[in-house]
Amino acid sequence: MISGDLALTSPPPEDGSGARAQVARRQPGGSRLRVLDQPEFRPPVPGGNG
Repeated sequence: MISGDLALTSPPPEDGSGARAQVARRQPGGSRLRVLDQPEFRPPVPGGNG
C-alpha cells in the first residue's frame, strides 16, 4: 500500500509463521528508507499473557 512518500509492505516471515510489516519512506533520489522494519506479529499462545 502506498500513500504519498510512505509505503506499507508485508513480506513473509522467514519461519513461515505469523506475519510482519515494513514501512518505508521515499527519499528525494527515489530510494526508500525503512521507517519501521520487520516487527513480528504472531498469534497468541493459548494460556499465555497477551
